[in-house]
Amino acid sequence: MSIKLRARLADVYRYFVSINCIDCIGFIDFIDFIDFISAISAQNSNLFAQIAAQQQAALAAAAANPVTYVPASKTNEIREKLVLKIYAVCHPIMTTSGTGKTNHWTLSFDVGNRQGVRVDIQPDPRQHAANGGNKAYVIVSLLDYLITNKAERADPVSVTYQRSVGWYVDYLASGGRFKYIFTPQGIGCRKWVTDTLKLLADVGEANKTEVDTATRALAYTWPDNRPAEPAAGTYF
Repeated sequence: MSIKLRARLADVYRYFVSINCIDCIGFIDFIDFIDFISAISAQNSNLFAQIAAQQQAALAAAAANPVTYVPASKTNEIREKLVLKIYAVCHPIMTTSGTGKTNHWTLSFDVGNRQGVRVDIQPDPRQHAANGGNKAYVIVSLLDYLITNKAERADPVSVTYQRSVGWYVDYLASGGRFKYIFTPQGIGCRKWVTDTLKLLADVGEANKTEVDTATRALAYTWPDNRPAEPAAGTYF
């Protein structure tokens, strides 16, 4: 403890003595008071160190595996579901999303029984990139519906094979498709969805004609049907 800090604590101690407060809080003398303050400081330092370590661990985990399954308790169940069809889903323009001037797009996997698995790529506020944007994280959610009733449109894409959700996630991850950086304005989902659909068509996993239709729709805003090329996020 520095001499300056010790002197300040001495002033505090004298103040407690002057108002007869030392006995009520259990201090016997100045040494006990110093020991008490030191113990609190050590505890707080340890607590802050633990919090910082946990935050660093969370950041490292997010960087290594940016995919989160919702609910987490059903991760294996979600991954095992077979994908019957893929939909490119256009969500309403919201002022709180990106620049507030373009739609947010997601992929929805039809897994049967009127259920869907949504693949939603978002900028991670914890993961900053050199361009001023944020790195992506991916939310894979099991839904009790296929397409939200708030969607502006949903373009179907037939799949060639019935692969599992886990297969798609692992395939995209192994190809670096989740190593994606949004623009500084927080936009880039349309570019990612476009690239993902084109990739699946190029490797014969999805119907190319239907992918072309979906990617053309991705180059517009809806419902006004206004041309707006997807902002170019980048891969790293």
